[in-house]
Amino acid sequence: MSNDEPRDGAERRAEDRHLACYPFQMQRGERGATGGMEIAVIHDVSASGALLYTVGEIPAGTRVKLHLDFGEEPSHVVEGHVVRLERCPSDVA
Repeated sequence: MSNDEPRDGAERRAEDRHLACYPFQMQRGERGATGGMEIAVIHDVSASGALLYTVGEIPAGTRVKLHLDFGEEPSHVVEGHVVRLERCPSDVA
């Protein structure tokens, strides 16, 4: 299995995935009521979504705000929502 395929083998995104492995800060919650910053890692990204590794579980439907810092001021902020949750296999965690 290559790094750009989902673990179950079923491709869900219409656009090509690009391996990223990029750390960022994230907040979760509704607009105006987001929580504190959390650290996460982008595994791969496409035009329609991204696979993120987080410390804790984030339920499907949860709004998230990603703070992407590419060394520029200000950082880029992207908002979205969780589509699904995949648990990391125990041999990877």
